Amino acid sequence: MIDNLIGFKEALINLTNTSCGGTGSNPARNGYSSIPQTISRVVEAFNNELFCPKCGAPRNYSVAPITSNHYSLDIASKQITFNELPHLYKATCFQCKSTALLLIYQGPVEVELAVLHDTYSGCITSNAPFEVKYYIDQAFRARSVGAVSAAMAMYRSALE
Repeated sequence: MIDNLIGFKEALINLTNTSCGGTGSNPARNGYSSIPQTISRVVEAFNNELFCPKCGAPRNYSVAPITSNHYSLDIASKQITFNELPHLYKATCFQCKSTALLLIYQGPVEVELAVLHDTYSGCITSNAPFEVKYYIDQAFRARSVGAVSAAMAMYRSALE
């Protein structure tokens, strides 16, 4: 699932392994012993799973790059390094066609991922009281930009 940077990097690793024809475990064993230790690539379009607030569940999304930035993959350690930041992607839900922007940027300490949906609602049901809907929506917004502590405070308020 690409709702965090680790999941996004795993999707890129799987995309690279698929395009190289291997299974991802060992390029030399798959007949690609001539592949260099580090591959530099431009991010291509791919499909992966992301939580859709409009559908209310994890859904398959089509992810396409908006910026044409490069990343480097170290095959041995499976570590990805983004060469130029920020990176911007547009993700579209296959089911309801809602969109999300995925922004990879240099945060204060490390590289981070922010997921900005075109609709906010989080896990709201139609029968939830307005006060609960408000706090769930705010928690979802905070979580989508990486403010996990703020999201926890909002979820706690919604539960109360």
